[in-house]
Amino acid sequence: MQKYIDQLIADIKQTIKETDADSPDTEPTIDDILAESERYVENDALVSMFAHFGFKKEDFPPEEKLSDSQVEELTFAILIMWAIFNYTAVFPDEIPPRLLYPLLCKRMEEPTLLMEYGHINIEFCEYNPETCPFGKYCDCDFS
Repeated sequence: MQKYIDQLIADIKQTIKETDADSPDTEPTIDDILAESERYVENDALVSMFAHFGFKKEDFPPEEKLSDSQVEELTFAILIMWAIFNYTAVFPDEIPPRLLYPLLCKRMEEPTLLMEYGHINIEFCEYNPETCPFGKYCDCDFS
């Protein structure tokens, strides 16, 4: 399995490198930013994050088949890739990668807009302790 994980990490790094190289060299105009904002509000051009990144759901093994170090490696690589594509995952600082990895993979299945100029924060907690995916690691339960 490690050989596959190494190749997947290499593919993620290649995606990051290609995306970073494709970044525009000029500052966006106000019209560019407004047009992107309109697409965001209208939910225009939504496809899965997997499609944006050039991967398929099946490319990412279930966490139960991975060692702790493999889960940690993949989680870190996914978060870097998200950042390059202007997505930020919002999660508690102390969350174990084994808990975060499947949440990231599940979220990558959902449709979203690819932002060229703006940035999207993706929250997993809805501030309801009964349904919080982070359990004891989250501060949504203030009691």
